[in-house]
Amino acid sequence: MNNFNIKTKKMRILLISLLLTSFVACGNSQENNNDFTEFYKANKNTEGVVAFELPMFLAKMVIDKDEEELKEFMKKTDDIRFFISDKSNTTLYRKLENHLSPNVYNDLMIIKEGGSTVTFKIRENKNKIREILLTVVEDSSFVAISFTGEFTIEDAKKMAKSVKTDGLGDISL
Repeated sequence: MNNFNIKTKKMRILLISLLLTSFVACGNSQENNNDFTEFYKANKNTEGVVAFELPMFLAKMVIDKDEEELKEFMKKTDDIRFFISDKSNTTLYRKLENHLSPNVYNDLMIIKEGGSTVTFKIRENKNKIREILLTVVEDSSFVAISFTGEFTIEDAKKMAKSVKTDGLGDISL
């Protein structure tokens, strides 16, 4: 009887471990399949695309001493990725938009001016902003810049307000 209890306990532990592993794997694959990083990796070698990661030490070197807010923002930034298409690639932009799950990314701000559209999206996790994604779509190009780190909503608002747009005046969020 005692041998049977040990085997039953081992089976239960094995079943629970398998279930937990499958839940974690499913949760991770759902999040990873719907984020900018996966899109970036899958499309960075597309013809007409320039994609690169900017090392933080280089990013910090080009910031003017007077730009205190930007310095503070960069202290919270872990990674910056650029994805640039040299020609209007609406198919690629639509692919990005379809790839980004609305359950993962929320629009913070959309600016339409002339033939340009600037969009700020945020990805939150556990009440912290983990990524700010800036996209710029124009007739002649498509650019996406991803800032990952641990940001507040105030950080995201300051960044969005710093975008220079002709004819819009001050942006209030």
